[in-house]
Amino acid sequence: KNALDATALNARKALGSIGIRRSPLGRQNGSGGRNIDKAKLKAQNDANLKNMFQVIDSDGWQHVITSDGEDPVTVWKKIIVPGTYLANDAANDEAAAKFACIKATAVISAPPQEVYKLFLDNSRVNEYNEHCAKLEDVEYLSKDTKIAWSATAAFANGIIKGRDFVTMVHYREQPDGALIAVNRPATHPSRPQGSKYQRAEVLLAGNVIRPVKGQPDKTFLTLITHINPGGIVDNAIGAAITNKM
Repeated sequence: KNALDATALNARKALGSIGIRRSPLGRQNGSGGRNIDKAKLKAQNDANLKNMFQVIDSDGWQHVITSDGEDPVTVWKKIIVPGTYLANDAANDEAAAKFACIKATAVISAPPQEVYKLFLDNSRVNEYNEHCAKLEDVEYLSKDTKIAWSATAAFANGIIKGRDFVTMVHYREQPDGALIAVNRPATHPSRPQGSKYQRAEVLLAGNVIRPVKGQPDKTFLTLITHINPGGIVDNAIGAAITNKM
């Protein structure tokens, strides 16, 4: 809940004034010499967007909390059955099915393009995610898709290892004005699992940024995330505790 509050509420005070580039990722440094099947990549991105909206719009969400304040944040959770996500060699749907998927919505007092810019800028990640200690772009696959690596600090005075994630991040501007960033699990040879971090998986994460009708300086933000944190909590008891937090 605290992380979700930070995502939506801190965004209001953290927004810059830089406009969106036509290519969301800006600089392009190629694909590391690999041959990228752009048609396959587009099909995967399309499928993942479709899956994300199916989850967001589905029934069965359990209300968790609505915060106080002028622009409240509302949070829901839901258990997602295996097979929801686009199949690939990185995802472990069976393991992740134990953990609740989280959805949050909020109205932010800033224009949609500026909110979108916040999520495009790695250097500003701590303005909306206090738990992210590191965030690095690993490889650009296309003008709107990249592989990124991120890591958290350790928890509970070092008792619980920090988590690291490898994700494929896709950015898209929809014809209806929605601005979207969606993540799915990935692997990359330059970011193998190591001993410093516990490898975790973002099975699905996304930010859907929409204009508020008649209020150009406001944004309706929908955030969704489903994570398998791995390690000592990747079991029935750990999942039960995590899902009650």
